Amino acid sequence: ERALRRSCEAYCDVELRHAVLHGVGNYDIDLRTKVLGTDTKMPYFLTSCAGQRVLHGDGEIATANAAKNHGLGMALFQLTASTFLEVHEAHPEGSKALQLYVWRDKVL
Repeated sequence: ERALRRSCEAYCDVELRHAVLHGVGNYDIDLRTKVLGTDTKMPYFLTSCAGQRVLHGDGEIATANAAKNHGLGMALFQLTASTFLEVHEAHPEGSKALQLYVWRDKVL
């Protein structure tokens, strides 16, 4: 309750300026760049999450298809439900990154 009250009070001090990008159309700004040596339409990656297939039947393949459709790269979670080959086949030309966790217990 205390955190909620403080959050609400903090947001009361925030004033949004809606006209910051007023008049900027979809094609007025060129955000193309290179990420990890691959051309992208925007300077960021899409990423999957743990248990993604529980949320969507295609899991990481759906994320790869979305990345391909929007000209973006993709980061893949280490405990993915899809194989790396399946993701590569869905988006072969896109750059990929692996979200890797190093465990203290080396047996894992």
